[in-house]
Amino acid sequence: MNSTEPPGNGSQSVRPPKLVLVAWALGECGGDREYVDKVDVAMYAFRAYPHYFGFPKYPEHPDVSSVRLQLYDLLKPKNSKLFGLDHEAPMAEKAAEGGSPGLRLSTDGIVWWRTNRDWLSRWVERNAKSDFGTTKSVTGRVKSEDDAKLALLNRVRNTAGFSVWSRNHSVTRREVGIQTFFTSFGIGPRTPRPEYVEARDRLFEVATNDEDSLHFLRFLDNAFGEDYKRILSGEVQI
Repeated sequence: MNSTEPPGNGSQSVRPPKLVLVAWALGECGGDREYVDKVDVAMYAFRAYPHYFGFPKYPEHPDVSSVRLQLYDLLKPKNSKLFGLDHEAPMAEKAAEGGSPGLRLSTDGIVWWRTNRDWLSRWVERNAKSDFGTTKSVTGRVKSEDDAKLALLNRVRNTAGFSVWSRNHSVTRREVGIQTFFTSFGIGPRTPRPEYVEARDRLFEVATNDEDSLHFLRFLDNAFGEDYKRILSGEVQI
């Protein structure tokens, strides 16, 4: 299998496609030997190259959803000849530790990864260092961790449901609405519960010193955290 190394021996001026870097990260996480949780792949990619795998405006936070979408793209037939990702059992049944469906490299994917591993590792190490500290927001101001936390809390406080709850803490979940739950925690209707729990715990930690936001988030968790999938499927009524 041919190397996908760009011209110039992986020069700084040529960035490998994100799809290539995600496949590299899967191999680095042990995907040549076993099924790996998608979140683990995302976290590895973020730690290796935060400038590229963090949120564009808030690079201190990993963009897990973006990596997850790239992994799903790697399962598409148009990419199979190059990357050869394999999911021999249905993903919902073949789970990595922690309960989330896992992915691994196929035989061809392993050959690709071993062929390209060294230069990709060197490219990431070199460019992650050169990009360190350069990510800026649209205003040109470097985003700090406090800015990112404030943005997460504002996302919660700006929901219609928070306004309703602020006026009356005895409201029902129907009055607050399930969309407020999704928006506040940054998840969607199809988000697996382990990924929701991770997002919930992270947001609880961010809101530790904001009593109102923390109480509201706990309300949302109690109201929808166990049932959000069944509510949308109609199994449970709000």
